[in-house]
Amino acid sequence: MEQRFPLEQGLATCSDFGNRVEILMNIHNDRRGLYKGWIRGAGGQFLELGTLIPEGDRFLLRRTLQMENLKQVGCWPIASCGVSLLHRFAGQEANQGWKREDNPGRLLNDPLLRAEVSHLPGALLCVSREGFSLAFPFSSKKPFPIPPLFCFARIRNLNDGQYAVFPFDKEGSPRHA
Repeated sequence: MEQRFPLEQGLATCSDFGNRVEILMNIHNDRRGLYKGWIRGAGGQFLELGTLIPEGDRFLLRRTLQMENLKQVGCWPIASCGVSLLHRFAGQEANQGWKREDNPGRLLNDPLLRAEVSHLPGALLCVSREGFSLAFPFSSKKPFPIPPLFCFARIRNLNDGQYAVFPFDKEGSPRHA
């Protein structure tokens, strides 16, 4: 069985070969920096796969893992794959590593929070070792995004405007930054 997951500038392919799983990540080399690859299991657990290696105009990562090991760490079946900026090359903007997230509720473990974010447009996602952060457009003239998490938010300039940034642990629970 083979699954394909679109990435921001490429594709991840996960192939099931009985008791092992081969994961191939292939993205465009945008010259911004080095990237790390990760998978997320259906149960919400993250597993970092390592650094994508530059090869010409592409970044590649290939891993073969035992299916039993993926099950033990909660990453089988694989629900999603992604890449995050690991190291920014000199002279690059500090906003790198953020990418658009069309369905931020899928990352959260609390039903109330999933409902709060389901109607919010323009979400951004940044994955880190501690978990991940979600950012939503912020304006003092509009209702605050995710009111129950007001105390966890930090206001930051990202892309072309201000965003309320909310940190979460790897299980999708709020955490202090």
